[in-house]
Amino acid sequence: MDNDFVILTQSAQFYKPRNFFSNTNIKEILDVASGNKKKDTDYLINEYRISKQYNHISFTYSAQVFITERPVYFLDHDQYKDQIFAFIVLVEMDNYLVVFKKSCSPISGVINRYFIKVDYKSLAGTIRNSAHFQKLSVRNMTISNRALRAKTYEAEDLVGLFSTHAAGRSIPYYFKIKDKRITKSFTTKSSRITEYSSRKYLNQIIYWIYEQIKFIKLKPTNKFLSVFANPIDLQEVLNTTQPASILIETSLVLENLEEEEIDIFYTSKITNCKKKLSFREACVTKDRAVVSL
Repeated sequence: MDNDFVILTQSAQFYKPRNFFSNTNIKEILDVASGNKKKDTDYLINEYRISKQYNHISFTYSAQVFITERPVYFLDHDQYKDQIFAFIVLVEMDNYLVVFKKSCSPISGVINRYFIKVDYKSLAGTIRNSAHFQKLSVRNMTISNRALRAKTYEAEDLVGLFSTHAAGRSIPYYFKIKDKRITKSFTTKSSRITEYSSRKYLNQIIYWIYEQIKFIKLKPTNKFLSVFANPIDLQEVLNTTQPASILIETSLVLENLEEEEIDIFYTSKITNCKKKLSFREACVTKDRAVVSL
């Protein structure tokens, strides 16, 4: 693949391997991602674990670009399909896996089998204390039906404006910052870093990845984020305590369904008919007898 063939946005998910990189786990990710490829069509790009160097930066990449189809939801006929192009680019660098993708099949299951998301503290540590927090979304640790479960704050700079009272009972899950001329956003639940800029060629993307990994490995503490609660792995809790119950917040499940663009169906208790729903329809449907993905 020519380095100037693909032009990507600087928006990617960062992972660490549970054990090590192998031909097996990378191939399985690619196979799952291309599961929605249109039948009897060829890949526009299909490259597997190509090792290269750019400005003394060593990396290995895999890439697939292919045609996929989606139903036309505003027409009540199955024969009409939207034909779109999908892609996935995997970059292996310095024992990190970086994922760029669009319109491919959901890969979160296979990714989580072999890799671990870069944790909240590592993402938060990439933000310097000089950064201006322009947007912050937090999830409150509450079980009350009458309490606000999540809040979003916006300002030119929240530092100094945001009241830290009760911040220890909230966990940030999204923040947008501006540091000098660079604007970034972080989505902690999907370990995604996005830098707002024009699209870049592969060599430029490689340098951007190198810079993000360098910041992740430094792991400094951002003073503003340090006043909030930190998410901890469930296994850490179970190792030291015996909880009487575990509550599951379903909004996170719905967010993952939307982000992964997973098809949702339900079977009516009245008519026993199976119907495909849009994400928003699924959120408000009252007749949820049987829901399938």
